Formats: sequence, structure tokens, C-alpha cells
Amino acid sequence: VRMYACVQTWVCVMLSLTQNRGMAAMAAHPISPRIQEHGCAMLSSISALKEHQIHVVWAGGIERTVAAMHGHPAPEVQQAACFSLRSLSLNSTANQMAIAKAGGVERLHVALNSLVPLVQKAACAALLSLCSCMSVAEKIRLSGTSASLKNMISAPDVSKDAKRLGTQLLNRLDV
Repeated sequence: VRMYACVQTWVCVMLSLTQNRGMAAMAAHPISPRIQEHGCAMLSSISALKEHQIHVVWAGGIERTVAAMHGHPAPEVQQAACFSLRSLSLNSTANQMAIAKAGGVERLHVALNSLVPLVQKAACAALLSLCSCMSVAEKIRLSGTSASLKNMISAPDVSKDAKRLGTQLLNRLDV
């Protein structure tokens, strides 16, 4: 039991250091798409565990991710940021509301309109996760996302996975 507690403490310290350094790098190099992409990927990985989400949120991870999406249209950044927002929103109504407040719904809507199938799929997955909060689902409805989803689903060059997630999202939004 003591060994497990020591290992768990060491892992938490290392994750905290990694997270802080990663977000510091994102803040110090806002014009570097590579750093923004890797920073969002790191935040996504750390946030995959619910117990680590709170640390990422407190450190400004939601705002940093939304800023990366706003500042970089590169598909790699958009995809990594979508995954980050999805990870942060899993099982947390408070995080879902914070993402919406930070402009995440609008940035995900822009990503959804991307012509890159992997970005579309990632945006659908993030929006689907955000929909479990009723007030955020309403904001998604009002943002015009439904029309974008319908266009995406009917487009011939969209991946099957993106169409499947888009259909699930439309059903969740009851449109």
C-alpha cells in the first residue's frame, strides 16, 4: 500500500510538472502551431483521467486550448484541440459549462466546418460530449451547428465515422 501511494504521488507530481511546462510553452509561443498542437495533445492525455481534469482546468487549460484553436487553422492543431476539449468535458458538467463560456462551442463549430475529415470527426466527438449538459446543448443548438451537421452528413467526401458521430449529435440535439 505504501509503495502504491508513493508511486501515485510521484505520477501526480510528474503530471503536474508536465502540464505546467506544456501550458507555459503554449503561452510563450502562441504563434507556433507545432507547440500548440503538442500542448493540446498533452492536455488531452492528462485530462483523460477525471482526477486530473481539475488541475488542467485550474491551470487555464480550457482557455489555452480555445486560444490555440482560434490562433491556428492548421488541421493538426484543430484536431488536437478538439480532442483536448473532449477529454476535458467527459463526465464534468462544470467543465462543459466552462468550455462553452470560454468560446469552445464556437471554435468547435468552426472546426466542424473544416474540409479535413479527421478534424470534422474530432469536432463531432467533442460536441457530442458537451451535449450531456442541457445548457451547453442549447447553446450548440443556437449556434447553427445543426445546419453545419446536416451539410457535413450529406457531403460525399466525409468519413463514415464523422457521419456516424454527426448523426448521433443531431439525434442528441433533437433536430
